[in-house]
Amino acid sequence: MQEQTAWGRRLASATTEQAVVYRDVLVPAVFGPCATQLVSTAVQGDELRVLDAGSGTGAVARAAAMRLRPGAHVTAVDLNGAFLGAARGLQARAGASNAEVTYQQGDVLELPFADGTFDLLLTQHVLQYLPELPRAVEELARVTNADGRLWAVVWQGLAANPMFRALTELVRRQWNEELAERFSAPWSLAPERLRQVMEGAGLVDVESVGLDVMAHFRSVEEVLWVVAFSPVGAALRQLEPSEAAAFTARMRQAVTPWHEGTGVRAPMAAGCVGGRRAPAL
Repeated sequence: MQEQTAWGRRLASATTEQAVVYRDVLVPAVFGPCATQLVSTAVQGDELRVLDAGSGTGAVARAAAMRLRPGAHVTAVDLNGAFLGAARGLQARAGASNAEVTYQQGDVLELPFADGTFDLLLTQHVLQYLPELPRAVEELARVTNADGRLWAVVWQGLAANPMFRALTELVRRQWNEELAERFSAPWSLAPERLRQVMEGAGLVDVESVGLDVMAHFRSVEEVLWVVAFSPVGAALRQLEPSEAAAFTARMRQAVTPWHEGTGVRAPMAAGCVGGRRAPAL
């Protein structure tokens, strides 16, 4: 079983209800558009076996299935069965795609596949939650076949993600530096650091591509849900009702610069880092 950061534990323990809200809020707002860009960058079209590692509610798996050729197969693995259930529900609503998608529960650090199983491995916003980053990349490379490719997306730092930088500062002022660091963990793994780890794991031709995503939350309440779902949620629930109401009001004020109509639109920046597993000599 993998060790996890506070965010990782939160995601791994999400309930069915939370997984459905996550799917219906964060996927259309952020992870769906990001998955489309990842797949556009990584998929060449000739792959037959693709793994989406840490699939969550399946945004990358569904995007890949639409781009691959008929007869290809996508395997989506996540530690949380509730996320996989939400993914299957959305897959059924999405209808037919070029490739078949199979959802399977499993651990990114102990993937239940033989060496060299997949032509292409994709993972989106997962690696920053794993303290054992080199081990995780080595495990992903293990199940990638000789001359296969591994692509991963991680957020750039808070400086390039201004709305969540503002929310992180609000958490810091309300509580402390430690909780602010836990909240900001999604933005803690720089693409350049991931590139170095991939090279250290023996991948070759490693490259990094910037991804610009315009997050579109349909209401301020959806942004507030993200904060409540995060590691901040437990601390927020411990506040007296008047304190919680005041903090919520400050969160609403903090995202005012990104209001658009009744929703919130905020620029977000990520890095897509990929490399090739060197063929055996």
